[in-house]
Amino acid sequence: MSRNPLPLVAFVLAAALALPGNAAPVCTGSVPAAACGNRVIADPLASASFIQYGSEAFQALNAIEKIAPEVVEVGTLAEWTHNKRYVSAGGRQLPVVRLTDEKVKGPKKKVVVSLSIHANEPAGREGGFRYIENVARWWRTDRKHPLYSGDVKYPLDYVLAHTEVYLGVVNADGWAAGDLGSGVYSRTNKNGTDLNREFPTVGWTNRPATPLSDPESQGWVAFVRSLGPITTASDIHGELTSSNNAYADLMWPAAQWTPKMQAQELQLGKHMIRTVERKFTEQNVALGLATAAAGVQAPSNAATGYDVVGYDDGGFMGDWLAQERGAVEIDAENFLSHSVPMNAWFGPLEQAHVAGVQGIIESLMVEALITANVRPSLKLGRVAYAFDPRRVRSSDGLGFDPEPGDKQRKYDVSRMRYFDDLRAAAGTPVVPLSTYDIARGAAGKYDTLVLADSALPPDAKRRSVSQTAYVAALRKFVQGGGQLLLTDAAVPYVRYFGVSGDAALRTAKTNAGHIDFGTLDSPWEKGLSATASQTYYEVPLGFAPENAAPHYGVTTAEWSRLHGTTVGTVSDATGAFTALGSMPYGRGSVAVFGALLPTPTEEYDHVEGLKDYGVTITGGQVLNAILGYKRH
Repeated sequence: MSRNPLPLVAFVLAAALALPGNAAPVCTGSVPAAACGNRVIADPLASASFIQYGSEAFQALNAIEKIAPEVVEVGTLAEWTHNKRYVSAGGRQLPVVRLTDEKVKGPKKKVVVSLSIHANEPAGREGGFRYIENVARWWRTDRKHPLYSGDVKYPLDYVLAHTEVYLGVVNADGWAAGDLGSGVYSRTNKNGTDLNREFPTVGWTNRPATPLSDPESQGWVAFVRSLGPITTASDIHGELTSSNNAYADLMWPAAQWTPKMQAQELQLGKHMIRTVERKFTEQNVALGLATAAAGVQAPSNAATGYDVVGYDDGGFMGDWLAQERGAVEIDAENFLSHSVPMNAWFGPLEQAHVAGVQGIIESLMVEALITANVRPSLKLGRVAYAFDPRRVRSSDGLGFDPEPGDKQRKYDVSRMRYFDDLRAAAGTPVVPLSTYDIARGAAGKYDTLVLADSALPPDAKRRSVSQTAYVAALRKFVQGGGQLLLTDAAVPYVRYFGVSGDAALRTAKTNAGHIDFGTLDSPWEKGLSATASQTYYEVPLGFAPENAAPHYGVTTAEWSRLHGTTVGTVSDATGAFTALGSMPYGRGSVAVFGALLPTPTEEYDHVEGLKDYGVTITGGQVLNAILGYKRH
């Protein structure tokens, strides 16, 4: 994390202690609406505590529904699924609200938002409930009220005619634990379960958090599946510190993102940042009042979960929404909506949380209407790659012993799939070449030849390939002006291009596929965010998220000796080495990208199967820049 939070924490707690401790923000029943500023739920600056589960949550939602029953429908997870078992582990009902124009029939884009699955991270509840009320009041007084995703806007009535938005709170037990007089909010449910590790995500299995072992996760999965395809989604959280220096840290989920999907996710991230900024302005959020860090933090930024919170894991809801339900999805971590300040209410900070969450929800609603039209902007040269016919199949053996009773999901995967998807997105040839044909000079008419993870895979037609002839053909290709790109375990082939022996080669296993970028002044780094690091998702490929993700490179000293340029590094026990860069060779160049397209592994528990690849937005941006190479 980039900042010591203790001064901020002390500031927040000191200010919070100055506020009254027993007033609540909801006005229903005998409490006059005027006490809440003529709202059901008062604005944060007019509130003195968080929304209470037992005495306020459903009462407030039901009162909001009465404002605009044509577009607001309040229910419980048990009611939506018609299954009485889908309550919390402690027997509490789980609220789920639908926003849509009930009079407009026909297919609509589905939007799903989870509010505060970790109950000690209340920003999602506070912002989400207030946004539901905003929608109801806009519907009653201004149906043309503009909703935004970035600078794209549609009127409220149009959005609600074409979308169904579902907002739910999965963790009622942890929420109720923090009601006034009860104690403090809990991250877990009554069983002590972290529900955000229980979703059946593809790849490495977090075995201690058995998928779908609690009624909350079972019910939410059943409910979301019943909706059919999901267009956009979010799972909203809180954090103690912000690596991105943002109040709303947006996190792209781990999934098999095609280049088109990468472009959709990137657009959603950019649009959501802009929408959150707009909400901060509209709601007059004064950043200096929210914390003692005036001028330091932005309203919002975006990166992968690993880049934001520093780790990956299995069983995340957001990953599941993207992987299984096909959603263009972004999670969110809201700064200081966590174990600090816990139950202490500080209006200016909660105003920032509410503005951020409302921007997230609104952006999801509008983005659902436009995301299908996103097209990636790819300007590739003539690209070929060495085709590897080998696949990783469950039918060939799992590589691990499943637990008794497991239902192993079948898989048949190959990293070669990325090139098929790249070709479809680029609309230009991305050509597979057999190693036999490469050895006979077939790469000569291309600008770039990619050897992805395996430098010399078997020939697709099982023809014998001479390594001597193969290396000679590669050298001739580069000397003639071509660019040879070596990724992952193919990087050691630099030994045939002047690297002086195996002692100059480096490998490392870290917690996630990543590159430590430098000053972001290379053309390959154009468009990267300042905190970009993760280049491939390791968990969907079966790698455990702790010291298992493979990286490859060359000592930076050796790379420099060969007049190479280092764009990014990875570190092992000996220090940082070049894992991303290029060096001249003849009239062409040899490029290395040591963390991009590793072959999925069967070494670890992966009961939900494996993905073909896990290239991140950052990995795709860098790769696309490399593949823009054209011969001189």
